[in-house]
Amino acid sequence: FPVTIIAMGYTDEGGFFKGAVHAIIAPSGKGKSTFAKCLVNHWADSGYRVLYVNFEEAVSHWERVLMTQIIGKNVYAEANSWSPEQKKQNLDLFRSRLSDWGDRFMVRHDPETPYFEDLERWLRDIMGHPDKMPDVIVIDTIQSMFTRGGKGKPRWGEFEEMMVRLEKLARDMNCVLIITAQENANRMKEKREVVQQSDTGGSLAIQQKCAVTIFITEKKLISGDDSEDETIMQLQNVS
Repeated sequence: FPVTIIAMGYTDEGGFFKGAVHAIIAPSGKGKSTFAKCLVNHWADSGYRVLYVNFEEAVSHWERVLMTQIIGKNVYAEANSWSPEQKKQNLDLFRSRLSDWGDRFMVRHDPETPYFEDLERWLRDIMGHPDKMPDVIVIDTIQSMFTRGGKGKPRWGEFEEMMVRLEKLARDMNCVLIITAQENANRMKEKREVVQQSDTGGSLAIQQKCAVTIFITEKKLISGDDSEDETIMQLQNVS
């Protein structure tokens, strides 16, 4: 993803925008959380303050993926074969990068409840502390959240309400707000490569309220790409 990150860099003229909500959408396990981490790592390296709210992954898994990205080695595949010296070297590299980022890199793991109102209140509390205000907030994933008043309300109605409030939150905090979201099975069932708004799981409002929507898909048939590497992903932007 390095080239893609640079191409969508954090600028006033393009890419991701302050005061707006953006979405990264993919089927489960296809890389949306990993891509989101790539983005926040890049922005932290560039001097911006980032906040990652993790509803989606176990803390240990989240940290191993982050370490894999930082040291450039697959922690899951290689860690058991590291010598004590290699382990120390890799951990020192990981800790050094975190130290360089300091309090510009903030993570909130597994909030106490999945209720949107609790997260919204916590984020608005940050507004009273200008020295802690993030330039970028990532919420992973929106489908992990519920509204307290949602009992009896259709799920799409909950998403619609959350998106309206997230849009206002992005404006009030003047930050880049990124959500990850699950893609539904429509595209795969219909054997389509090109994504549509209806492919978002839960509600069209997730895309309708976003300034930028990026789908992560497995391969690009239209371009004639004959790659057989199943780990190669592509990005599709949906206006």
